[in-house]
Amino acid sequence: MGRGNLARSIHDVGWGQFFSFLSQKAVWAARKVVAVDPRYTSQACNQCGHTCKANRVSQSRFWCVACGHQENADLNAARNILGRAVPSGLGVAVVNASVV
Repeated sequence: MGRGNLARSIHDVGWGQFFSFLSQKAVWAARKVVAVDPRYTSQACNQCGHTCKANRVSQSRFWCVACGHQENADLNAARNILGRAVPSGLGVAVVNASVV
């Protein structure tokens, strides 16, 4: 097994174990943990859904080339992840945050 494969295996086990612990804690707290595929969440527009590498102006800024939506890149990605986890949005508390 090459060094890259070993590192990937260790990384995967670490996240798997973390998810397992988090799921157990959630059961005790009467909460639900949802695994979400994070791919392209930082490149997809939370407003119109357009996905493009050019949407990421910088590490911290997101600007959709299709609709012009601008937001902090982390907030945009977090909203995309929330949308994938809870598509209906029911029963989810969302805090409107502004990051300078």
